[in-house]
Amino acid sequence: MAKTTFEKIRDSLLKKEIIFVKTSLNMKFYVFTENYEEKIRYRIEHNTNNSYHDLKLKIKKLNSNYAHNNMDGKILLANFLLVNLIRVDGGFAILDSVRNPKKTLYRDERLMIQQLIHQVLR
Repeated sequence: MAKTTFEKIRDSLLKKEIIFVKTSLNMKFYVFTENYEEKIRYRIEHNTNNSYHDLKLKIKKLNSNYAHNNMDGKILLANFLLVNLIRVDGGFAILDSVRNPKKTLYRDERLMIQQLIHQVLR
């Protein structure tokens, strides 16, 4: 079990180019790439922006989707949207603090998230 978990994590880190394989004789060493912090920051920004735009589209279609669901479906949909909006807002907060903790770079996006939360709760 531990071996498969290690292999999955290793493969994921290799795919994201956070680590690379350095071979010496018949041994493999897994080493951080030189600019892994920049790559991690880029992946967080990329994933957060993609999620943000996907959620905006889902909330735009909310009126038509919401009416066709039963009570459980409505609760699940609202819960899904709220959890993901909070997660995306947290992603923007992390990016703000990493880039420049004294300045809010994603102010417009975070204000839009507040409006989207309001739309979901209406």
